[in-house]
Amino acid sequence: MSTKRKKNEMQKRYSGKKAYQIKNVFTDKRGINTVEIIIILAVFIGLILLFKDYITEFIQKVFSTINRDTDSILGIIFPVVKGRM
Repeated sequence: MSTKRKKNEMQKRYSGKKAYQIKNVFTDKRGINTVEIIIILAVFIGLILLFKDYITEFIQKVFSTINRDTDSILGIIFPVVKGRM
């Protein structure tokens, strides 16, 4: 049975436009459903909360390394630039 034919039969079964639209939302298999997005977000937020301390520590280490390396690079560059002025 074709998809178009199924849709027409569903429209006959659900005479109200709103009822058909609601039924269509739950039976539509195209793309990602809202429920799937909510579940993915819930899992992601749960992982963040579970590993919050480790994530914070990692980010602090990365930024301290960046800051330290930037200071050493600027210490090399600025004396060269000041000498040219």
